[in-house]
Amino acid sequence: MFLALFTVGVAFMTLISFHPYIPPPAFYGTKITTENYLSIFADRFALFTVGNTLILSLVASLLTMLFAYPIAQLLVRPGLELTRRLVSSFIILLLFLNSAVRSVTWITILGSSGLINSVLLGLNIIQHPVSLLFTNLAVVLGIMSSNLPYAILMLASSLRYVGVDLEDAARTLGANEFQVFRRVTLPLSELAVIATGNLMFIVALTAFVSPAILGGGVIPFITVNIFYTATEALNLPLSSAFSVFFTILTLAIVLIFGRITNRFLSKGMRMRA
Repeated sequence: MFLALFTVGVAFMTLISFHPYIPPPAFYGTKITTENYLSIFADRFALFTVGNTLILSLVASLLTMLFAYPIAQLLVRPGLELTRRLVSSFIILLLFLNSAVRSVTWITILGSSGLINSVLLGLNIIQHPVSLLFTNLAVVLGIMSSNLPYAILMLASSLRYVGVDLEDAARTLGANEFQVFRRVTLPLSELAVIATGNLMFIVALTAFVSPAILGGGVIPFITVNIFYTATEALNLPLSSAFSVFFTILTLAIVLIFGRITNRFLSKGMRMRA
C-alpha cells in the first residue's frame, strides 16, 4: 500500500514538473511545458550546484573509505580485545545518534566559539576565529560522520573472510606489511571496497541534514536546493523538475558505477587467471 502510494506520488510529481509555475494558491498551471527542465541547464547556479554536489559527495565517500578500512580491519583482527570493544561501542553509539544531533555536534566543534577555534586561540596560533562552519569542509565532515559507521560495518563483514593464515604465509615468505596489504588483503577485499565505496557515494549524494545544517543554506547542494525551492520559493514545478533530474542523475551514476565495477572485476579475474 505504501509503495503504491509513493509510486503514485512520484508519478504526480513528474507530471507537475511539466507545468508552469503559478503563484499560490494554484502553484502550477495546466499548460504542458519543458521550461522547468530547460531552466536547470540554462541556470549557471543550478549547474554549479550539481557539480559542487558531485565533488563534495566524491570527496566525502573517498575520505569515508580511507578512515573506514583500517578501523574495519581492527575489528576483525585477533587480539587487542579491549580496543576492539571500545571501537565497537563507539561505532554503535554513532549509529544511535540522529543526523541532526551529529550536525549540532559539529557546530560545537567548528563554530566561531567552538572547540577548534577555542584551542587555536588559547594556543595563540590564531588571533581571530577561523570560519569553519557553513563551508564545504563542514558539509564533508558531516556526511562522513553519518556514513562512516555503516562503511565500517560493511567492510568488517567482508574482511572477516580474508584469511589471516594467508597474510601470515605471505609474511613467512618475506613480504613486509605493505606488500601483505597490497598483494593479499586488498585484492581479497576489493569487491567489498568497491561495493561499499559506490554505496557511500550514493548515500552522500542524497544527503540532506548535514548539507542543510552545516552548509547553512549557503553551500550549494542538490537536496537542499530542492527543499528550499519547494518550501520557501513555493515553486513546486521547478522543485519537481529538479527532483526528477536528480533521480535520473542518481540512477545513471549507479548504472555507470555498476558497469565500471563489472569491467574492473572481470579484468582483475582475467589477470589473476
